[in-house]
Amino acid sequence: MLNLILKDLLVQKKSMLFAFGYCFFLVFAFQGLDGTAPVGAATAVVYLLIQYSFAHEDKNKSEIMLNSLPISRKDIVIAKYLSIFLYIGLAMVAYMLATLIVMAIKIPVKVHFLSIENITTTLFIVSLMTSSYLPVVFKLGYLKAKMFNIVMFLLFFFIPMSLLSLSQNPEFALSISKTLDGFANWSDWQIATLIAGISLLMMFISCCISIRIYNNREF
Repeated sequence: MLNLILKDLLVQKKSMLFAFGYCFFLVFAFQGLDGTAPVGAATAVVYLLIQYSFAHEDKNKSEIMLNSLPISRKDIVIAKYLSIFLYIGLAMVAYMLATLIVMAIKIPVKVHFLSIENITTTLFIVSLMTSSYLPVVFKLGYLKAKMFNIVMFLLFFFIPMSLLSLSQNPEFALSISKTLDGFANWSDWQIATLIAGISLLMMFISCCISIRIYNNREF
């Protein structure tokens, strides 16, 4: 399984360099987003790495080759899910390096450093995104899942905008305020642990579904 994860990294060396450059660009593009800039940048980089990974496998027919080897389909699926956490780590490191470079050369740009809230929020968004997307890819394949991918991307773009509009509604704002009051006495670490736990649970359930789907898929 470790070899499968390393394979994902090795075939994406150029993609990772591009992702770092892209992250550097996002430091400038997201400078007006205040505390959400690291989340947006890291999520975008993870999304790109996931897409590049599946695109490379589809282009080189890697799925057919892997399934001809004495490797269980369960291990193939689990390795893909574990790679997501590696991508998140790489995205965070890329963002931090980009911000440090911007500061070192004294570019007049407002930079935002990572916080525990940024990390857990990124984990939650990426987990929600991949938990929905990966089972579809394992069922249909990368090319056939492209339409779902576009719809999902649009949803993740428009849903926050819709929630922002709803927040202007007094009744909605009041209900959210009451919900948040219940967490008023929680520490940042307690909230972060809860969000991380929910994220891992989503990934676990999605992984189990993907394993079942992939085991029954015919090539």
